[in-house]
Amino acid sequence: MIDIIRDNIQKEFVSKFKEVGIDYHTNRAEDAPLPYVKLWELNTWSDLFKTHEEMFVRFTFWVWDEAYNTKGNLDLLKEIHNIAFNIDVEGLVNVERDKESFRDAQKPDAKCTVVVYTYKIIRGI
Repeated sequence: MIDIIRDNIQKEFVSKFKEVGIDYHTNRAEDAPLPYVKLWELNTWSDLFKTHEEMFVRFTFWVWDEAYNTKGNLDLLKEIHNIAFNIDVEGLVNVERDKESFRDAQKPDAKCTVVVYTYKIIRGI
């Protein structure tokens, strides 16, 4: 069940990215025009209780750009935030932005911002 929910959330992200024209890669793109977004990691876990199951889906995005504070980078982060908080999946009860941090891209003239969102889904048993 958790895999279906994760896939549905991911489909929503991809659909919204295409809708607003965000370049999206599942691998690190070597020569993609900056800025662009890479889905780096998906984590899922669940806790079973007597009356319900709590499931969590965590998405980690890397936003690559020339610097941390360019207009393109800030616009992408704002759009990702808007998309993340407007995902509509059955049973979704909470969305949190776990963190946003800056990382060295290990590439000259490129920086990346890491942003993480966690979705909590409640399902009755």
